[in-house]
Amino acid sequence: MQQTAFQQLNSYILVILASCCILLGVVTIFAWYLKLFALIQWSDTLPPMQFNTAMGFVLTGFGLLAGNNGLTRILHICGALTFAIGFTNTAQYILNADFGIDQLLVDAYPVTGKSIPGRMAFSTAISFMLLGIGLLLPVKISLQRNFLKFLALGCGGLVSAFAVSFLIGYLTGIDAIYTWLQSSKVAPQSNIGFFLAGYGLLLIHFRTQASSSVNNISILSVLPTLLICVVTLLIWHGLRAHYDQMALEEMMLKTKNISRQIDAAIQERLRAMERMALRMENTQLTRREWEADANAYYRDFPAYQSIEWADANAVTRWGISETEIKELTGFDLNKNIVIRQIITAAQQNPEIVISRPVMLPHAGESIIAVRTLRSGTHITGYLLNVYQINTLFNHLLQSADTSNMAVTILRNDVILYFSLKSRTQVVNDKHYLVHPLKYLPGWEIKFTQFKLETDTALPMVVLVSGLGTALLVGIAIWYWQLAALRAKEILQTANTIAEQAMRLNSIVDTIVDGIITINADGIIESYNTSAANIFGYGPSEVIGRNVSLLMPEPDSSRHDRYLKNHQDGGPAGIIGIGREVVGKRKDGSLFPMDLAVNEMWIRHQRKYTGIVRDITRRKQAEQGMLDAKNEAELSNQAKSRFLAQMSHELRTPLNAILGFSQLMQIDSDLTAGQKDNVGEIYKAGKHLLELINEILDLSRIESGKVNLQIEEVGLQFILDECIHMVAPLESQYGISIMPFTLPAPSDLQVYADSTRLKQVIINLLSNAIKYNYRGGQVRLECHLLENQRVRINVIDTGYGIQEDIQQELFKPFTRFHNDNTGIEGTGIGLSISKQLIELMHGSIGISSAPGKGSTFWIELQQATHNTLQVATS
Repeated sequence: MQQTAFQQLNSYILVILASCCILLGVVTIFAWYLKLFALIQWSDTLPPMQFNTAMGFVLTGFGLLAGNNGLTRILHICGALTFAIGFTNTAQYILNADFGIDQLLVDAYPVTGKSIPGRMAFSTAISFMLLGIGLLLPVKISLQRNFLKFLALGCGGLVSAFAVSFLIGYLTGIDAIYTWLQSSKVAPQSNIGFFLAGYGLLLIHFRTQASSSVNNISILSVLPTLLICVVTLLIWHGLRAHYDQMALEEMMLKTKNISRQIDAAIQERLRAMERMALRMENTQLTRREWEADANAYYRDFPAYQSIEWADANAVTRWGISETEIKELTGFDLNKNIVIRQIITAAQQNPEIVISRPVMLPHAGESIIAVRTLRSGTHITGYLLNVYQINTLFNHLLQSADTSNMAVTILRNDVILYFSLKSRTQVVNDKHYLVHPLKYLPGWEIKFTQFKLETDTALPMVVLVSGLGTALLVGIAIWYWQLAALRAKEILQTANTIAEQAMRLNSIVDTIVDGIITINADGIIESYNTSAANIFGYGPSEVIGRNVSLLMPEPDSSRHDRYLKNHQDGGPAGIIGIGREVVGKRKDGSLFPMDLAVNEMWIRHQRKYTGIVRDITRRKQAEQGMLDAKNEAELSNQAKSRFLAQMSHELRTPLNAILGFSQLMQIDSDLTAGQKDNVGEIYKAGKHLLELINEILDLSRIESGKVNLQIEEVGLQFILDECIHMVAPLESQYGISIMPFTLPAPSDLQVYADSTRLKQVIINLLSNAIKYNYRGGQVRLECHLLENQRVRINVIDTGYGIQEDIQQELFKPFTRFHNDNTGIEGTGIGLSISKQLIELMHGSIGISSAPGKGSTFWIELQQATHNTLQVATS
């Protein structure tokens, strides 16, 4: 089939796209083997195009070329291999496995980021799976298999949509758009290749479809809508991931700063405590001096529960709590098992030791920092700082910006402190960070990010705008294609109507009959060429004038009144009925014509169509035929009179000859030879008499003077009598007439004239005997046929008759075997038989072959009711 210009253009574009895919893949493959890093990895910040990816583009390109040239087997092989590459790599990502295919053909040396050496990106593998499916589907899909057609186009469209999305990701610097897994990124070369391959797959599956069908209108509208939606969703997801990553990085920076601030604040307190302990070890402080030092310490570092000094026996001597000096003397710290344990640990450590959380009376859950005071190697006492956990961390976090997050302090996964400034915000559990506290071993601070109200609205704007654009594009394409289809259908309809109008005009102008249309007032509106030829007026001479112009008087004057009567509900007259009228030509001559007029309604307006035929020649022919018929009837009557008169005239002398010949045969004075001669005279005279009788019979039939009495006639009696009457011929010619039986009923009857039926059967039996071989047979048969018909067969074993002369036998004066001159006959009997049978509403015929005998048959109506009399004249 010859391709259209559009299909040829698609084919050229497809070849270019496929060739570019192959070139991209081949160049990258050689670059891997030749270690041309600049072709594999365009920059250090971009991922390399892997060797397996290059192989996939080569296979895809060859598959597109094969599909373009109708090489289905190669197309499907390339599609299967492409799908296998994508599927195995996808399976490696999903199963977190290594099938050994990443570096099967080449060592993967360029490595960027966290990518596995030699392994293509996850999105690349998915794209190759889609390309493989598209290549495996049939190129020519029937309109009834819409799902397969949409799937094929959808695969190419999705790959193209991925390529567009990846390109946007590269242009905007948003890695999340083209990085579906954190460990894989799409190379920019792959992005270009997928755009070429996806577009080529669309072309190869769409170029054979008829763009005017409703199914393809739906594809043209739905497919771009879905592709824009895919691109929108990818960009929206990438933007969200990008901003989430930015928020996470911001959160990491903020939480690190807060953690450092807390660590610094704790470190400062511990250093101040260490300084206070050193003064107590190096200077003999009075109680007043110690309390002044403690109050100054508390003012510089608030949020203490208490600061205490205990002697070497762990009995408190001095203490300050919440800026008020309270008497704490005499309290034995060993009574609290936790404090005793921390004091024991402090005795073994020259530095400050911090206890695990402990529940203290009047303080709640707290922690205790203990510094052992020594003088040389001797323990002189203990300095204790007690921190109420909630109070401490509330103070430490007071200046930190935690408005958008929840802060949790944990020790060994046990929550010790929780802070949530705004109860109306919802925590996003996906974003949380945990930092250990440097000076509180085993302690961690967990920051959980809120779903920020101040987050950028760009992703949602992109999503809503993209989906809205997709919907509008789909609707616009739908209505555009639908309008194009309707316009094409209207144009086709208009062309069809114009063609039909031209055909109708051609038919009307070439038809032999004249066609004239008039309005309700009798004004001519159309007038074809045949009408112009009949009446002699041209169309311009009659259109717009009254149709009475074409009529002679008095019809011309009465025509308008006829129309008015009909429109008022009067008799139809000529309308709807064809009749013969007289027309008037331009030259004033009158002629006979057939006129048929019918009423029609066009846009609620009454009109009339007249069909005119000039019957002058027919009238002349009819008159000629009538004259010929009259002349023939006169001639036939003259012939019949002549035959009748001649027969009577011939019979008088012939009877005398026959009478004298009979008298001479009984004269004893004649010799034997004379008697033989007289016998021949008698025989010839008798034959001549039979001929005259048959001619008279034929003339009576032709002149219509034969009256038949058709009645119910029993066949058994008729046939028996006929056989008896031809019995002398049976012995004379040595022929046997076989017995016959009638079919049921045994009294089978037919409608016939008994005398004339016997005449016909005897004629057929006589012929069967005469034109038979000596010793031959003649057989009678009767059969009941359909429609209550009875067939009588007269069968002989005689000479047979050639097929080309069989129909001539029923014409007058035609004889069997004219060379058999010894057989008497006139050649009139079969003609008379045929006419008699037809007058009895029957039929007669023959079936014969030379040397195989003949079968003459008669068919008559079976008698089933009372006598039917038909007089034929």
